[in-house]
Amino acid sequence: MSRQTARLTRRKAAVGSASNPNVSAGYFSVEGMPCTATAIAVADDLPRERWETALRWLGTVERGRQWWIGDLLVHGGKRYGETYDAAIEATGLALSTLKAYKRVASKYEGIAAALARQDPAQRLEAAKRDMSDAIRAERRALRARREARALGRLNRPAQSEDG
Repeated sequence: MSRQTARLTRRKAAVGSASNPNVSAGYFSVEGMPCTATAIAVADDLPRERWETALRWLGTVERGRQWWIGDLLVHGGKRYGETYDAAIEATGLALSTLKAYKRVASKYEGIAAALARQDPAQRLEAAKRDMSDAIRAERRALRARREARALGRLNRPAQSEDG
């Protein structure tokens, strides 16, 4: 076991959580490898299968995090009122980013409940499709706004120097 792995394991054991053994006081594990927000302790003898599984899981987290944050903001907004200050503090993300996550998540709010009833493979495929659809829709809207601004500039009558 590397020194880093041993140090993180000791820290994790010292702050363990009864409710979720994978997440506690800022520490969690991926395929049994202790992690913090900025590091993962990878054993020198980590089998390739666990390495690939960890990468797949982290890829899912990376792709899903925007949706999860958006879903939490939608829920928090309904349950607790304005939640952006707490979300900014917790995530370190900009207000505009959080608003975008919430806006997209709110468009698919009913889907979250339906997804909870599906098996994991179906949820993953549905989430991929939904994310792709949402990204395409946001890109179309952005293109349309840019084109409208560009047309507005092109179609404006030229102002004379006289006034």
